[in-house]
Amino acid sequence: MARFYAKFIKKIKSSLNDNIKVNKLTRYQIDRIIKIISQNYFVDLELVKVIQRDIKQLMSIGCYCGFCHNAGLPLCSQRTHTNAKTYHKVRNVSINQQS
Repeated sequence: MARFYAKFIKKIKSSLNDNIKVNKLTRYQIDRIIKIISQNYFVDLELVKVIQRDIKQLMSIGCYCGFCHNAGLPLCSQRTHTNAKTYHKVRNVSINQQS
């Protein structure tokens, strides 16, 4: 998949040689690649904001995936009986009980 995106970026908007190695790129070529990627894809803080917004939307509509995010459980129907013990340890979820 990454090779597809690399060829896409290079083919459409860049005039780099196919046989050039990464350590042989000039500073101008690197800046040009960074500019192309930042114009066409979400990077850095924009990507984090989009992911957080999507997770909040999943929690607000009340779907199972949003519930798992909120409860700190593994996603995508993964087994929780014997796997994902480290995922449970990473985040303690406190549940307030009324007595």
